Formats: sequence, structure tokens, C-alpha cells
Amino acid sequence: MEGIYAFADQIKVYKAILDATQEIQNYLRYHSVHIVASKNAFGKQQRDIDLEADKIIEKHLRTSGVVGACASEERPERIELNKDGSYYVTYDPIDGTSVIDCNFSVGSIFGIWATTDLEGKSGRDLVGAALAIYGTRTTILIYNTQSNHVEELTLMKIGRKEKWIVSNPKIELAPQAKLFSISSQGVYDNPSLWKIYEEYITSGFSLRHSGCAALDFNQIFVKKQGLYVTLHSIAHPSKLSLLYEICPLSFLVEKAGGSAVDGIKDCLDITITGFKQKVNMIAGSKEDVVYVADTLNESKENASGIKGSYTDLLKMQSPEK
Repeated sequence: MEGIYAFADQIKVYKAILDATQEIQNYLRYHSVHIVASKNAFGKQQRDIDLEADKIIEKHLRTSGVVGACASEERPERIELNKDGSYYVTYDPIDGTSVIDCNFSVGSIFGIWATTDLEGKSGRDLVGAALAIYGTRTTILIYNTQSNHVEELTLMKIGRKEKWIVSNPKIELAPQAKLFSISSQGVYDNPSLWKIYEEYITSGFSLRHSGCAALDFNQIFVKKQGLYVTLHSIAHPSKLSLLYEICPLSFLVEKAGGSAVDGIKDCLDITITGFKQKVNMIAGSKEDVVYVADTLNESKENASGIKGSYTDLLKMQSPEK
């Protein structure tokens, strides 16, 4: 581990994330999941694993000694950790809890910022990110600062000890996709998205959408191509949060040679204005991201008789901040 990453303090942040991921996967393996009475600040129903994973991650970040503050989707606020810490970590402790009771794979998403204040920053200020997946294997995608590559590590048992082993040292996304994951809730009230959906299906693309963004993104990295789309609509507001999901995922996608946009501009260029921002996302293989964004930007008349493109309408009614 110590030989992989370039900066000593950043090694400690990644080690905290790896240790937290290892503890969470063991907790998931031997505990059932229960809905609790509370909802988080985004209105999502919480499970006990959301709260437990949140505690586990905070504990390891605090122990690192170098993380000054953190914020999570379960607690979208600044949480002080170490007075002299120079890093800020944002994370979604468990992404996909709505399908976890079906025993689907789920994940954790992390963004690493070399700053103590996120106000006015953007995803361009990220220095690292990670995407952990808890499934038949426990894996984590990490941006390797030294090699400037996205790589996959797999948790393996060697003798009596569990160790993280680099299972794919360099992940690069092909410019064209063969699989796609589009949130179907937004299709029926968005004619442009319905057109794209039909075209991909009739062209023989594989449709793979699990309902867990972490898992749907992971398959793009594993297959080294693909497209993910989730869009705001009047009936279905955007679900993904900028700080805890979109920024880290966009960072990893770009570092792997792909692209991530909100339909108007790169997701990493969106200015952070608070802890509860939600935005759109079109991400994955570059050529398909461009095609989808261009198609959505074609000017047409919508069902209400308003002339304009999908992103023109977004400017008039933007997703929840």
C-alpha cells in the first residue's frame, strides 16, 4: 500500500478508506438490514446499515489524523475530526440501500479534497476518490496519484489475513459504449431521453440498471465502457448528490478517460454552494456522453407547448440545491 501512492498524508486517507471498507463488508456479511424510523436530509428512508457505515467511516477518518473534516449523505454538514488535518472527505456510506434487502450488491463512494473548506470549490479541487463495492467480491476503485491511473483493488484472504491486492492496475474507458444504464423513471416524461432509450435498445446495446448508482458505475469501469444517465424531471427530481456521489464518480470517470456532464457543462466544473446540491449526470464513454448531451440539447416543443431543449428547461427549473 505504502509503495503505491505519492503523498504520505494522502496514503493515510486512502488507508482509512480501505480499513473502513473492510470493516463495512464484514458487518454486511453477518448482519441483516432493517429500516429505521428516520429519513436523512435528502428524504431517503434510512436503514440501520446507513447509520452503522456512517459511524465506521467517520471513526477511521478520525483515526487517520490527517482528515480535518468530513461530510456524508447521511449527515450533510461539516463534521470536525482533527484540528490540524488538511483533508476534507465527503462520502455516501452505503449507496443502494433501497435494494440491499433484496441482497443486491451495494457500495460506498468517497471524495478526497486537499482543503478545509468546500464553499466555492468544485470537483476540479478533488485530489482523490474511491468507489467500493460489496458483492460476491469486495473491490474498490481508487485513483492512483503516482501513476495517474484508476485501478481496482480486491480484498483477498491470504493465509489468515485479509489483504488488498491490486487486481487491475490501469482502467481506461473505451470512447464508445456497448451497455447503458438509464434511470427509467425519467424516460416517460422526457421525449428526448425516450428517443435515446429506444435507439440504444434497437441497436443491440445491453441495458443494465440495478437501482444502485455505485454498482451501475462499477460495471462501466469493469467492462471498460458504458453509459450512465440520470436526469431531473418535473415528476422525478434528480436523486444524486453533488458532493457525496457525483463529484467523486465524475472524478474517477475522467481519470479513466471518460466524461461526465450535467447536460450543460462538466460535472466537475459545478460550483459547490452547499451540502445538499443535487444535479443531473450523463457519464461514461466519451462519444456516447456527447451524443446524449447533443440529443438533449436539440430544440423542440415539449408537451406543454414550450419551445426549447431539455437543458433550456433545466435553466428555468433547476434541480434542488
